[in-house]
Amino acid sequence: MTEAEVERLFLLAAYSFEEENDRRNEIHVSDLTNPCVRAVWYEKKRPLPPSPENALRMLEGKLLHKVQVIPGSTMEMAVEFEGVKGRVDEYKDGVILEKKYVDFVPSTLAEVQRYYMHYIEQVGFYAFMLVSTGHEFKQALLHFAKRGEQNERGRYPFKTFDVTSLIDLDKVEAEFYNRKTVIAAALKRDEPPEVPANFSPNSYPCSYCKYVAICYSGVR
Repeated sequence: MTEAEVERLFLLAAYSFEEENDRRNEIHVSDLTNPCVRAVWYEKKRPLPPSPENALRMLEGKLLHKVQVIPGSTMEMAVEFEGVKGRVDEYKDGVILEKKYVDFVPSTLAEVQRYYMHYIEQVGFYAFMLVSTGHEFKQALLHFAKRGEQNERGRYPFKTFDVTSLIDLDKVEAEFYNRKTVIAAALKRDEPPEVPANFSPNSYPCSYCKYVAICYSGVR
């Protein structure tokens, strides 16, 4: 085999590793936590494949999900409520654990709230959906693991945070229905929603989005 053949096969394997079912006609928890409804619209209506770099990041995340941290937990537990689907990394006796590969491991709960609020929202939605489908909820944990070496002084290669105190199920319920309604309405349209007036191509979330060129080039 040639070197180029192996490289192509490797990338194909990364793209297809545990390939998920077509999600274009479904709403998932990851859609609810996306800060841009326009990006959700493109993911469902005119999706672009991830770049090779992002395909490898996705592969890392999928492999991390295979590591069982809580003995006896249910791994990648499917949950669905009111037409919204999700998959909890680990669940046992009311405890939710979500595992994340990140470039920056937070040191404090304040940093988690500042940089990873969408992950707190994610476990909050999971907690609400689990309770709504007859499951117990006692605790929500976020585990962060650093990609590559941790060279920043005073920071850890991995760290876990208990975010239970940040989850108010009444508020989560209201936000769940609000975001679900907004996304469902957007997906009924033939054209994407407008770029929010306060968004910029150089700022989050646009600076991390694969659709940024479409949104700021005038292409529909």
